[in-house]
This record gives sequence, structure tokens and C-alpha cells, in this order.
Amino acid sequence: MPEDLATEPPKGEVNQARSFGAAVKQQYLCLVESTICRAVDNPHFIRAFEGGRNDCGMFLEDQGLTGTLTERFFRAVDRNAPIILLEIKTVSPVADNRGNISWKIEFSTDQLRSCQAVLVASTAAPDFVALIPMHLIKKRKDLKKGIAIYETYRPLWSIHPPPPFPPEFAPFLVPLNQLGRALERMREYANLRTEV
Repeated sequence: MPEDLATEPPKGEVNQARSFGAAVKQQYLCLVESTICRAVDNPHFIRAFEGGRNDCGMFLEDQGLTGTLTERFFRAVDRNAPIILLEIKTVSPVADNRGNISWKIEFSTDQLRSCQAVLVASTAAPDFVALIPMHLIKKRKDLKKGIAIYETYRPLWSIHPPPPFPPEFAPFLVPLNQLGRALERMREYANLRTEV
């Protein structure tokens, strides 16, 4: 074997490959977020900007907002009205070397404090999304990294092929083309709770 092929790649190349992988992952997450946001046809739905604490939300006032998602965002901010804050996450089944399948979602501590529900998409089922209230997501906190992690395991032999979502998400699955209606029901429920 030639000597130049037997050596490890320079650290700079490894770091470039890692940063390229991170960039591809970030682009994919942006694509998932935009696909979900475009699927929601609801005048109460708003989308935040990339890099914000939360991805989107439902405007609680009865009168809906008009215009593009960006225009709706600024109108909602101008009105200073209550908003149900939502976070969009992705999940995929991953097999480990112990014969388990796992699904993992990471949240920043800011997202945990501010978010009322999470929309979970899966690469293996792009036509569905899970709409889950945050209080139902059992999390463990990794205080060193400032994140909270939701993670669930199943033995690989018990569910083959592995489903795109964790089995406990099944009651919360919504076809993507019905997500606007599901979010509207959530908004109506939240308005009933605030009126009591």
C-alpha cells in the first residue's frame, strides 16, 4: 500500500467534512420546516425567522391574519397578542449495535421554556407529522450541553421494519394535508381554556 494512502487525513479535511455534513443537515431541516409551513393553510399560523427561539406558532385572536407568513409574523408582533409557540423537529429510527432501535429529539432549554407543542416530522414518512403537546414529551436534561433530549428505545426484533415514528407518537399523527385543521382545533381549545 502506498504510504500516502495509509496516513490519516489532515485535521483540516476532517473538520471540513464535519462542517459540510452539518451544513447539509441544516439545509435538510430548513427544507422540512418550509414544507410543513407551506402545508398549513390557516390565517392564524405564523412562521418565525431562522435562528429564532421557536419555529412557528398559532395566533390566538379570533381575527386571522392576512398576507404572507412573514407579513403575518410582523402583524402578530405588532398586536402583541398571545401565540401558541411551536417547534418543528425531525426524528428517524436508528439501530444500535445492541439490537435496539431508537428515536431521538433534542431541545434547547429556551425551547423547553417557551414552546407549548412540537411538530415532529420523519424522513421515512414525509406525508405525516406528529403534533404533540410539550407536557407529554418526557425529557431528560443534559445540563452540560444546555439541551434536553427525548429518547425512546425498542428492541429491533419486536418491531420490524422499524416504524418512522416512535410507537407512542401514534395517537398524535396527522396527515400533512390536515395539519392546518389540527392546529386550528388546538387554537380553538386554547381559546376555550383562556376564557374560563
